Amino acid sequence: MKPLTIDFLIRSLERGGAERQIVLLADGLSRRGHDVRIVTFYPGGPFEAEARARGLNIYSLDKRGRWDVVAFVYRLYRSHTRRDPDVIHGYMGVPNILLGLLKPLLRKPIVWGIRASYMNLSHYDSLSRAAVVLEASLARSADLIIANSYAGMRYAVSKGFDVGRIRVVDNGIECDHWRRDARAGARFRETHGIPAHAPLVGLVGRLDPMKGHDVFFRAMAKLRELREDVQIAVIGSGAVAFDRSLHELGSAILGDDSIRWIPEQADLVPVYSSLDVLVSASSGEGFPNVVAEALACDARVVVTDVGDSARLVGEDGRVVPAGDAEAMSKAIEVALQPRPSGPPYPHERIRAQFGVDVMVDRTEALLLTLVGSARASGESVRAAP
Repeated sequence: MKPLTIDFLIRSLERGGAERQIVLLADGLSRRGHDVRIVTFYPGGPFEAEARARGLNIYSLDKRGRWDVVAFVYRLYRSHTRRDPDVIHGYMGVPNILLGLLKPLLRKPIVWGIRASYMNLSHYDSLSRAAVVLEASLARSADLIIANSYAGMRYAVSKGFDVGRIRVVDNGIECDHWRRDARAGARFRETHGIPAHAPLVGLVGRLDPMKGHDVFFRAMAKLRELREDVQIAVIGSGAVAFDRSLHELGSAILGDDSIRWIPEQADLVPVYSSLDVLVSASSGEGFPNVVAEALACDARVVVTDVGDSARLVGEDGRVVPAGDAEAMSKAIEVALQPRPSGPPYPHERIRAQFGVDVMVDRTEALLLTLVGSARASGESVRAAP
């Protein structure tokens, strides 16, 4: 089959896991000869700069705010009809919803990318909750739905999505980038006043109620009863009000100045390379990039049994029930023991199972099948099994 013309649609290319993945996927497909364009609602963002540096075609719809609706939707419609792509691939909630609403006019195969798994909607505003309901009601308009985790697929089905339309394509991990760098880790420790040889346990990720920081704090309080020398780091940023409440909670549980609060880092290789143990304490996940990246950096990890975390960890970490601070504390204590000789480190396993090429291979095959079926029948059709 000849190369495809593919449009991706996403809100922006600001920093985030989905934004990183769309750039990696678009770049991989472009390198294989496909004509790829990323359409964004809003211009700018660090991943837009990276995408342009990779030579990718970026087109912004220049949305002017929440109330720029009618003109914005018209610009979206015109941008696709003028280019006439073979397939249009939305990424997450609102882009998926818009493509679902415009499907009768676009007359092209529509792909949705979904990344949510379990979400406690009580933590989010009414507009976000309404978007989840609307997305589920429009799911049958998508010819193919690609979830980045089996947890995401199960969650979508629980919301009413047709399981027959869903395929799982794991996130792609840039294993050439994610390699342990002892010197970078040592510099990171020095920068943040962490003793060079002290055991360091960290939680990396946005400051969000779903990330389980409270459970992590309680687990570390129990561990410190046995290991007073353990250092604790929280790396990430979030909403100001939640950030403040989390600092107060950490101080109440662990004492003032017990936690090193480090803002979001542009490059996490030094972070992973500085840690003795990375902890994911989340109450809900899909495909947790942080866990896969840390494993690619040959880090020891402790994760909660949510989403696809246990599948990512395999035999290379410890899995505990979500919300169980005592089990987490014991698992971290075990993970801090010297690593036994013999078993291979996880980097090569992560490359083989979750490398970028694997993601591109699977996505390309799905898109070629979808478009081939549409061309054969003269209309967009459901994804083949």
